[in-house]
Amino acid sequence: MASLILDTTNNPSQGFRMQLNRHFRNFEAGMAFTTASGIGLGKAEIDMADVQNQLVRRQFQTLAARFKADFDVTQTEITCIYRWMNGFSASRIDPYQRLMEYNDPTLSLSVAQNLPTLRMFPGKLQAILDARNLFEQSFGPQHTQIAQYPRLVKGGINIKF
Repeated sequence: MASLILDTTNNPSQGFRMQLNRHFRNFEAGMAFTTASGIGLGKAEIDMADVQNQLVRRQFQTLAARFKADFDVTQTEITCIYRWMNGFSASRIDPYQRLMEYNDPTLSLSVAQNLPTLRMFPGKLQAILDARNLFEQSFGPQHTQIAQYPRLVKGGINIKF
């Protein structure tokens, strides 16, 4: 399996975004639809040596759903985002989208758990588990994974002041 990382930060994207968000007592839900131009692959079956020749500018549509919940009893925050895209994009489709935090299409899940601290400590500690792109697909005969953020699971301790 090979990985290809493309830097497309200087590639402008033009399009339209519609976003609906609703905040309830302990959770938020949102839906977003984007149609925009970007750089994508001309076909799914590619050879890594032929990637540059397969990059084409095309129109993409994405649909995203976000659910974020805060559980007061356990002091746990859960964020779940699912994004669907009509094709594989090699560039960011909506670089100004900050609410749907992840750029790649598939399922991403984040769990943050507050940890107990001493009163003399001025901050808040959180244990975090971040799983991104859980359904990421592989392309081509060599099962090449091409993504801005590859499938990963990471965790750590966050300190907020």
